[in-house]
Amino acid sequence: MGNFWDKMAKSYDKSTEKYYHNANAKTISHTKQYCDKSKDILDLGCGTGIIILDLTDAVNKITAVDASSKMIDFANQKKIKQGIENIDFSVKDISQLDFTQGKYDIITAFNLLLYLTNPEEILKKIYDCLPSGGYFISATDCVGERFLLKTVMKPLSLLRIIPPMNYFTMETLENAFIYAGFKIVFCENLHNMPPNYYVVAKKQ
Repeated sequence: MGNFWDKMAKSYDKSTEKYYHNANAKTISHTKQYCDKSKDILDLGCGTGIIILDLTDAVNKITAVDASSKMIDFANQKKIKQGIENIDFSVKDISQLDFTQGKYDIITAFNLLLYLTNPEEILKKIYDCLPSGGYFISATDCVGERFLLKTVMKPLSLLRIIPPMNYFTMETLENAFIYAGFKIVFCENLHNMPPNYYVVAKKQ
């Protein structure tokens, strides 16, 4: 999957801003409500940092990872250009991460869950990693909500033109969080096509 995103890295910000500008702005503003200067964040699948860089002023420190080295290159360029010091970007597959309990107060993943081969397993690891009262905050395209879109995307995915994906509906995504042990404290659909479902899940 990293190779696909390496190829997409150069045009990623432009295409994402074109289609998801309002959704991304809401994601940032909503997420800041759960942040403060004492919090440390782990951001999974950070891409070029298009969302997470805008959260650096609201928290203590951010660790951001992505499987694509090209995405991380662009993220680091933006970090340097903006003079941001409290975020570390690194190239890591999610399977390589050290999910040490209590290390992070908040874990975020924006448009990552739909591309994971084992989302239930990763959600459980995230749950176990967080302290009691910690938050997992995500936004996920729920392609399963749109039948026609799913019928187009599925063959492209099978042909490896686009990465393999999970066809979540908003309901099945919520159920995945609940099954992992989370309590959903806030959710909102931020985009129409495809639905981009923003969820704040709390560890009890």
